Amino acid sequence: MVVTLLYMVPQTYAAEVSVQDSVRKYRYLASISRERQDFAEAERYYAEYLRYRPDDALGHYRLGQVRLQIQDIGGAKEALLKAVAMDSLHVNTNVRLYGIYINAGKTDSAAMCLERVLRVRSEDESTRRVLADLYRRDGRTQEALGHYEILAARTDVREELYELLALLNEDLGRTSEALSWRAKLVTIREENGNQNEQREALEAMLRLQQQRGDTDSAYHTLEQMALIDSANRYSYYSRMASLAEENDDHRVRLRAWEAMAEADPQDLDTIIDLIEHYLNSRDLQRATQWLEEGLKADSRNAHLRLLQGDVLVLQGLVEPALAAFEQAKADPRWEVVAQQRIWQLRPPETEEERLLRDFFRNALEPEN
Repeated sequence: MVVTLLYMVPQTYAAEVSVQDSVRKYRYLASISRERQDFAEAERYYAEYLRYRPDDALGHYRLGQVRLQIQDIGGAKEALLKAVAMDSLHVNTNVRLYGIYINAGKTDSAAMCLERVLRVRSEDESTRRVLADLYRRDGRTQEALGHYEILAARTDVREELYELLALLNEDLGRTSEALSWRAKLVTIREENGNQNEQREALEAMLRLQQQRGDTDSAYHTLEQMALIDSANRYSYYSRMASLAEENDDHRVRLRAWEAMAEADPQDLDTIIDLIEHYLNSRDLQRATQWLEEGLKADSRNAHLRLLQGDVLVLQGLVEPALAAFEQAKADPRWEVVAQQRIWQLRPPETEEERLLRDFFRNALEPEN
C-alpha cells in the first residue's frame, strides 16, 4: 500500500506540471501570434489554452477578440458571452459585445453592455452620450433623459444638450421641465451673443408658455424678442396685442398698442385705437399726444380730424372743433359722421338742414 502511494504521487505531480507547461506554452504562442497579427493561428492557440483554463475570463475575451479579427462573429460572441458571465463588469468585453449587438440591431442588449461599462467608468462621457443617443433613437425617452441630464451637468456641450432635453421633456408632456431647459438655453445663447439663435430659443419658449396658458410669461418673452430683434419689434408687439385681446387683458393690449405705434409711426389704425381708448377714458392729455403723432404721419386723414374735433369739444374749443369736423367732411367715408358732429355743435337753422340732419341721423342709427 505504501509503495502504491509513493508511485502515484510522482504521477499526479507530473500531470500538474504538464498542464502548467501547456498553459504557459499556448498562452505564449497565442500572444506571439496575435502580435504578429496571425489571428487565425492565435485563435487556435487560445482555444487550446482554454481547454486547460476554461475559467479564465480574460482568456475567453482574447479568444473573442481574435475571432472578431477573422470575422467569426458567432464564435466571437460565444467567447465574449462566456467572458462576461465570469466578469460582468470587464469593460473591453462589454465594448466588444456592444459592437456585435448594435450591428445585429439588438439595441436592448447593446444598451445593457454600455450600462455595465458605465458602472465601472461613470465619468466616461463619450460612452454615456452613445448610450443616451441609443435610448433616444430607440424611443426609450425616459432612460435617455437621465443620461442627458448627467451629461448636461458635466460637459461643455451644454447648448445642444439643453435643446435635446427641452425637446424630450416636451415629447413626454412635461411642459414645466421643457420650459426650464429652454430658459437655460436662452441664457447660454445670450452669453454667446448670437441673436438669431437666441430668438429661435425664445420662440420655442413662447410656444410652450402659450401651450401652458402662462400668458404673463408669454408677454415677457415677446418683449425680450422685441429687444433683441428690434428690426421686427412691431411684429412682436402686434402678437402681444392679439394675445392680450384673447385673454381680455386690456392693460397689456394698451401697452402693446403704444409699442406698436412707437415702432411704426405710420400705423394709423393703431394710433386711432389709442386715441379712441384715451377719449373713452377721458384722458385728454394722452389722447392729444397720440392725435399729434397721428397728424404728423397724415395731416389729411379724415378719421384723425374727426377725433381731433372730439378732443377739442371736450376741451371746450367749439370753433376749432367745427373746423376739424369740416376737414373730416372732405372724405366721403366720414362726411355723414362729421356733419352730425357739426349739427350737434351748431344745430341746423333751415327746414332743409333739419330734414337733412334727420336723414343722416337715421342713416347712422343701427337697425333693431
